[in-house]
Amino acid sequence: MSKLPGIAFIGCGFIAHAHASALHGLIQHDLVQARLVSACDIDVKRAEHFRDQFGFVEATANVAQALDNPDVSIVYICTPTRDHAALLDRAAARNHAVFCEKPLAHTHTQAEAMLATVKRTRIPAQTGLVLRYSPVYTEMRRLLLEDTGP
Repeated sequence: MSKLPGIAFIGCGFIAHAHASALHGLIQHDLVQARLVSACDIDVKRAEHFRDQFGFVEATANVAQALDNPDVSIVYICTPTRDHAALLDRAAARNHAVFCEKPLAHTHTQAEAMLATVKRTRIPAQTGLVLRYSPVYTEMRRLLLEDTGP
């Protein structure tokens, strides 16, 4: 088992390529200390191509295999939104840190349940939202938090 944090990608489609490409470059330039361990996709050929393109150790179509790999401690969830909550639950049950692509969930209730899982398990978790501090989102947040009174 490696001492470096190991990363698994669940979902090897378009957005996963952007994240894996960035991580691969950061690792290659010694800017991030981690290993790309498991590429997992329902299409095993896509997972194999992903593995070969970015230097992952394994490729699989089996989510449990990726999550149970003893070298994995970080999971990137880059699947369709419908799968996010279940995958977050499975990763959290194994005490893995999670990066979950947006949109986080289809409903506010589902997003709240995912947040409750993160709080209960105390895993590090982040959603891929690069627009968090853009002016329009900052203003929307201000308006939502503004005390409008009666």
